[in-house]
Amino acid sequence: MDSKFEKIKVLESSNTKKELDIKLYGEEQAKAVLKFHKQIEEYKKTPLICLTNLASKLNVGAIYVKDESKRFSLNAFKGLGGSYAMFRILCDELNLNPDTTSLNDLLSDKYRKRLEQIEFVTCTDGNHGRGVSWASGLFGCKAHVYMPYGTAEVRAEAIRKVGPAEVEITDLSYDDTVKYALEMSKKHGWILIQDTSWDGYEKIPTWIIQGYLTMAYEITDELEKLNVIPTHIFLQAGVGSMAGGMIAYFVEHYKNKNLYLLLWSQMLQIVFIVLQR
Repeated sequence: MDSKFEKIKVLESSNTKKELDIKLYGEEQAKAVLKFHKQIEEYKKTPLICLTNLASKLNVGAIYVKDESKRFSLNAFKGLGGSYAMFRILCDELNLNPDTTSLNDLLSDKYRKRLEQIEFVTCTDGNHGRGVSWASGLFGCKAHVYMPYGTAEVRAEAIRKVGPAEVEITDLSYDDTVKYALEMSKKHGWILIQDTSWDGYEKIPTWIIQGYLTMAYEITDELEKLNVIPTHIFLQAGVGSMAGGMIAYFVEHYKNKNLYLLLWSQMLQIVFIVLQR
């Protein structure tokens, strides 16, 4: 073995949960999330594309790609998490039951003035901010998005184009920008909607993660119609919220199957599904 690989050490993070309530990311929760997303006028199931030629070249049974570049008008999956989390937050703020409250109920004249008074804040380096900006426009709320030092102005402008969010590029690192967004939420009474969690801030990130279950449910539903059981699923892992929720869902859904789940950190808006011959 090459010596450079022998020097690699594996370290376990101390900031992890030893126990996970799988029901938070299971089939019933996924159905509830999908029920919400289907009420959005822009909703359309994104395509699951079969790459027949590539599968043949690689000598595997089949390769499917979940193409999230077709998701809403955002061309990215992040709108799933932001919109569902915002829905749950607003139901909490208005003392509404999310299980019995429809999107039309929430957007009715009865709650419009109250929604206009609610302001969200987040830190992002890209698509999460676009999702929050777009969702705030959907619900008629205000939003503030802070971006770390070095962010290209074109990325900030992309957030402004999809929704009403006020966007500011700070002179801080990403982690410090998250802290700054938290400070602004406390100072102004805004609601922090962040896709990273820490002790005492877990409920909203959980809702964001649950929002991505729509994508997972669409995948398994489509594969079952094709009578296909995957052997390998590759997931994009940036901050890890999408990957974490989908892994939990797939583990539960395919719990009696020999399934390999693999992550990579390149920022691609796709999910690969591979079948062995």
